[in-house]
Amino acid sequence: DKQQGGNIITFRASSVFGSDTIFDFLSFIVNTESDTTWGCTVPPNIKEVKKIVPELPSLTISPSLFTKDVWINLGTSFADMKVEIFDMRGRLVYEESNFATQTVQLDLYDLRYGMYFFRIWREDEIISTLKAVKR
Repeated sequence: DKQQGGNIITFRASSVFGSDTIFDFLSFIVNTESDTTWGCTVPPNIKEVKKIVPELPSLTISPSLFTKDVWINLGTSFADMKVEIFDMRGRLVYEESNFATQTVQLDLYDLRYGMYFFRIWREDEIISTLKAVKR
């Protein structure tokens, strides 16, 4: 709005399917020479981050190669589900149940690098086993 000179604009892009960063930061400068008033306003809470839950097919894990988080879509009867995560030696390393939503994000930052098996239970029955690799 009626500002002359250079304005620096910085973007940061990342994937909703994990912590992989597409661009760490991308900055550019825009030089303006105008006295035109633009009809736009910047909301005061511009730094607020809104998490967008990805749409995944039922009983899938994304990404299959992760560094921090994985997303699992448990389907419509998610209230009765339990997820167990096992390492390559068959040791239980993570367990979670009583989910509030159909698509859940699990923070697995503390796990060591390697392949993991995600066993999904409904009541007393294993309904799926998925695998993913932590890098």
